[in-house]
Amino acid sequence: MSTETTKKSFFSKIKNYLKESKSEFKKIVWPAKKQIINNSIVVIIGILVCGLLVSAIDFIFTKGIGFIIGLF
Repeated sequence: MSTETTKKSFFSKIKNYLKESKSEFKKIVWPAKKQIINNSIVVIIGILVCGLLVSAIDFIFTKGIGFIIGLF
């Protein structure tokens, strides 16, 4: 197999891949703007709740360990 044939084959594979990718992107059903906003709000609230929970647990353990160390 010559180098020229290999290069053509390589570039034709890339072209074919890009063509198929474009075809697949056309099949995607993208969510509506309202759904994206609602999902984003749910994620942000979830992150805030988890952050507050971790902060509360950290505060409790810090005070508890400080109390235990203060006893000795």
